[in-house]
Amino acid sequence: MNANEKQATGSMTLLPPPEGHCIKCARRHHPGTAHDAQSLYYQVRFRLQHGRDGTWADAVAHCSEVVRQLWEQGLRKRNAWSEPPQGVDVIAEPSPNDSPAGSSDAAR
Repeated sequence: MNANEKQATGSMTLLPPPEGHCIKCARRHHPGTAHDAQSLYYQVRFRLQHGRDGTWADAVAHCSEVVRQLWEQGLRKRNAWSEPPQGVDVIAEPSPNDSPAGSSDAAR
């Protein structure tokens, strides 16, 4: 930083999403489906909580294998699939009312 640049400082408060919306991405979606990795709420909350940008791989990690595969295939067709950098683990974030990823009702 040179003498003419100022470093931004401050704090931020992220308000909770509206009632009935996912507490991870602030969208309405079935608990067994992907979080919206493109929502501003998801991006900001994920970075604040985990110290890195969230990816589509993170957003689908809590889903059943079938749901994860469908999302990945669809996003890859659109060149939109994203993963954490090599050597960084994917973070699964189920919502509190999610079914376990392997359960039969996770893909409802």
